[in-house]
Amino acid sequence: MAKTPVPSSTASGSKARDSVPRSAFLDPANRQYPFKRFKSGAWRVSCQDLRDAIRVAGFQKRPDIIQKAQQAMKDNGC
Repeated sequence: MAKTPVPSSTASGSKARDSVPRSAFLDPANRQYPFKRFKSGAWRVSCQDLRDAIRVAGFQKRPDIIQKAQQAMKDNGC
């Protein structure tokens, strides 16, 4: 089965994606569904990335990711 695309302009397995901490992904084991961006010297939650993750996870039939993203949105006031 082919690996599904990730919701980011950075390809899975790339040096740029590998340099991002696993805590910045909703699926850290696979480094998919990034939801944090590096701003002002820290990794911060991006509400837009969470919305994007929900949309893409819906296409890819990933209810676990949708639930994580919705909870993160609620926790971060998105």
